[in-house]
This record gives sequence, C-alpha cells and structure tokens, in this order.
Amino acid sequence: MTATVPAPAWPARRKAILALTLSTAGLLSLLALFFWLRSTPPPTPPPANSPASGQDPTGYRPAWQMTKATLASRDRLPAVMALVVSGWGLCLAFLLTVRTTRTRLKLPLALLVWWFAVELFAAPHWIDLFGLWQLAIIRDVDHRPNGPGGQFNEDSLRWTRPPAEFHAEGTNLLFLGDSFAFGALVLPTKAFPSVVQARLKERFRGADVKVANFAWVSSCPFLSLRRLRELGEKYAPDIVVECLDMTDFFDDVVTENMLPRRGMYALYDVLPLTLRVWHALAPDSYVRVLSWTVGGMPEQRFFHSLQPLEQSRRFLEPLLGHLRETEAWAHEHGAEFVVFVLPRSYQYSGRECPQNWEKDMYVPLGPYALEAFRWFDEIRPEVDFPIVSLLETFQQNQEFPTCMDDDPHWNTTGHRVAAEAVLQTLLPLVEGRLAR
Repeated sequence: MTATVPAPAWPARRKAILALTLSTAGLLSLLALFFWLRSTPPPTPPPANSPASGQDPTGYRPAWQMTKATLASRDRLPAVMALVVSGWGLCLAFLLTVRTTRTRLKLPLALLVWWFAVELFAAPHWIDLFGLWQLAIIRDVDHRPNGPGGQFNEDSLRWTRPPAEFHAEGTNLLFLGDSFAFGALVLPTKAFPSVVQARLKERFRGADVKVANFAWVSSCPFLSLRRLRELGEKYAPDIVVECLDMTDFFDDVVTENMLPRRGMYALYDVLPLTLRVWHALAPDSYVRVLSWTVGGMPEQRFFHSLQPLEQSRRFLEPLLGHLRETEAWAHEHGAEFVVFVLPRSYQYSGRECPQNWEKDMYVPLGPYALEAFRWFDEIRPEVDFPIVSLLETFQQNQEFPTCMDDDPHWNTTGHRVAAEAVLQTLLPLVEGRLAR
C-alpha cells in the first residue's frame, strides 16, 4: 500500500506571506494618502524672497535647504510612496526566492536587483529625506540661483539691472565670485559689489556706470568662467573682477572633476544611497578612494591652511589655469581683468565669528593660515593681470566685528571695508574707461 505523502505546507505559508506583504503595503499607502489629504494646501505664493516666501530674504539659501518639510506635506508624498514600494519590493524579493530551488544563489541576486532598482528609481525622491547630496550636486554641478524674480534679474544675477540696460557705450563691471561677492546673509544693497556701484555712481554722477553681480553661493573660478562664457557678452563688459575666496582652490578641483564625472563621480547618480552610507560610516576611506579615482585631490576644503605650501602647490595650479582662461575671455571682449583675494576671518583675527560652524576646518591664525597668500605673492610676477590681496586691509582694520557671530561670512561692516579696498584699485580703471 502506497503511503500518502502530505502536501507541502509552504504554498499556504507563501500565500500568507503574500497576503501580509500586500496588506502592509496597502496600509502604508493608505496612511500616506491620509496624511497627504489632511495636509494644508499651500496658499498663494508671496513675492519671491520676501520673509514669508520660505526663502532666505538675503538670497543665501534656497527654500528647500532652509525648511524641513514633514512627511505629511504634499511635496513628500513621492518620497513616502517610494518608501512603500521599496518595502513591498523587498518583501516580494524574499517571497519569490525563499524555499525555491537554489535559494542561496537566487536570494542574493534578487536582493541585488532590488537594491539597484531602489538606487535608480526610489533614491531620486529621497534627496532631501535622506540627505543624498551626492545625487543632488551631480545633477546640477553649476547649482546657480533659480531666479528671475525678487532680487534676481532675468539671468538670475542678484541685484543686477536687466542686460538690455548694459550699453556698450557705458562702463560696465562684472563681478565674479562665490557667496562673499554674492553677499550671503546681508541685504543685496549691502554686498560689496553693490556698495562699489553706489560709490562709483556718487563719484561719477551722470556717467553710465553699472555693476553686474555674477557671483553665487559656492561658486568658484571654474564655474564662474562657465557662466561668464554663457552670459557675459550680454553685459558689454569693460572690467571683469574676479573675487577669490579661500574655498575656491578646493572647489575648482572638485567641480572640474565632477562635471565630466571622472572616477567615482560617475557613480554619484547611480549609487547615491550606497555612497551616502559609505560616507556616513567611513568618511576617511570614502575621501581617499574618491581622490585615488580622479588621480589625486585634496581631502580637506581648507587644505592650503593646514599644511606647508609645498604640499599644497599641485592643487593650487588648476585655479591659476582658470584665472588665465578668464583673462583670455576678458581680453577677447575688450575688457580689463583684475583679481582680488578675499581673506577669511581665521586669517586675520582670532576674535571674529566666536560660534563659527566651520571652526573645526582650520586653525585661526594658525602656522599655515597664510600659505595661500604666500602663493599669490609668488605667482604675481608671472601673470599679466593684477592680483590684489585684501589681507592687509582686514588686518589693519579697527572696526569689529566684520563677520557674523556664527557664520564666517562678512556682515555689513566687512562688506563696506572690502568695498573701500576694492575701489582703490577700480577707480583708476573706471576713470580710464570713461576718458576714452
């Protein structure tokens, strides 16, 4: 008599797991929909860059960096749904592979496929939720302001007249730079390029003298040159003014590698979650491997202030190359070119910015704090354009403070001090242009 073999219990268990998975996904979806429907619809948007607009009235940070929306807000619905679908997909991967033949082979493959799907399709919705800065920046290396409107003209230049008002017959100055020239954390009229324009108009009453502020937060000479080539001709430049900050050395190296996606940068929009976890758990190894894949790059943003000049020199050369390219562009368009080197407070004072959020990145008045300025002294005889340091101006300045209490950017006093120093060099150039 043949023994009756009982039917395997797994099909019933698999059905139970499937039912549990689907019910969990459905419940999460209903919760997400419930919170979304209960969220308050956004009111009519106020004027751009007003205090009620959700944007920094100084133009320093876009709204998404300033405010953290809750999961109940409408703009978080895609992120929540991506979480739900990803969780359901993980359960499904287990369901389809467990207790099948060759489970040990199929399960890792299924999990790998699931992970790549999450990286490619879900991660783009989690940039803000999980801080996927690698994905955000690789998608927009230039990261320019999102004007027009409010403080920005049609080309998203801060506190700058429309390009149609920059006449070839007038005298037009184009300021390039990062957040210091942009005027981060101060009103646009207090940024030193705006102060320079006001002083020039007072000095040359009735003359057609205008300033265009091409600077924006976290720009650098490499990115400024890209914007200058794209928009500069529209502003009929007579004088191109490059304002260098101490982050420009690092940012020039990074963005020049990032734009063509050299080395590990090619993975920034392919494996953003993996890279984010790696950077969070082992930042030192992350930076070392990234540097190795691009043929070498500094590991600290203020590297030039943390070591002798000889160790930094190779990473300073890219910036010089970009300055030469900017000078060539200016000369091709009949404009003069001048460079101003802007010091940070750690290079001229030990009292400034007592609650500085980036204080661990350098040593105030440290032994190598001024190595970058020593390098500029070396290259000054080798270039065909003036390089003017504002270090001595700030060292001798008696007004205090010149920076914010908790941020290294200049306050209105710092911008005014910088403007007066810049004017000493620009006045003869403007006078020469007006005399033509």
